[in-house]
Amino acid sequence: MSDLRLEGHTIVSHYSRETRLAGVLRELQSDPDTSTVPVVLIDDQLQELPPALREQGIKFVAGDPTKESVLERAAFRSAKNAIILARDPHDPRSDHDNLAVSLTIEQLSPDIHTVAECIVPERVALLKRAGCDSVVCLAEMTSALL
Repeated sequence: MSDLRLEGHTIVSHYSRETRLAGVLRELQSDPDTSTVPVVLIDDQLQELPPALREQGIKFVAGDPTKESVLERAAFRSAKNAIILARDPHDPRSDHDNLAVSLTIEQLSPDIHTVAECIVPERVALLKRAGCDSVVCLAEMTSALL
């Protein structure tokens, strides 16, 4: 439960399952700009970090990512990026959680580059108004792939 001492790291909020997070990590590690950047996962439903993620060097902060005290433990003010994943990629209510996290991070530290996932296409504009630098809509991606 101690505070992390990091700079220039990436914060990822919400853990839905290990394979989803592993995919995000692979993308980060394949990009030369983020391949060596430390990653901190914040989640309020996960009790402990799965061993496979711990082996990859992922740091973990247990708690609600809408609370400043939890974000402080993840050294969010010195983070470069925040990735806000949908807790459940099949539940449109996940957008509400992501909006709350986005508003909190952007209000407290607007210099963080924030990317949020969203389920409902109509909420893309709302997340951008909340300060997200980028929004990825899962429904739009799925239809584009089809």
